[in-house]
Amino acid sequence: MSLSHNSHFIHFLKNKEMNLLYLAIFFITLGDALISVFVPIYLYQLGYQVTQILYFYLLVSIFFVTFSILGASIFRL
Repeated sequence: MSLSHNSHFIHFLKNKEMNLLYLAIFFITLGDALISVFVPIYLYQLGYQVTQILYFYLLVSIFFVTFSILGASIFRL
């Protein structure tokens, strides 16, 4: 079993295009995570109350869930 796993890992390292794609996705995800950490701080410094910031994130989450369900139903067809 470990021999098969090792062979798969070596094959993974040989595929340069996929490695670059994974690296790009990593940096995009990292940037998105850093932005999502500092947006509430920025909004608070602009003078928004904590309840308004929480309401904003509640609306963002509701839209995310709604469009995720709609997108999944489109791809399920």
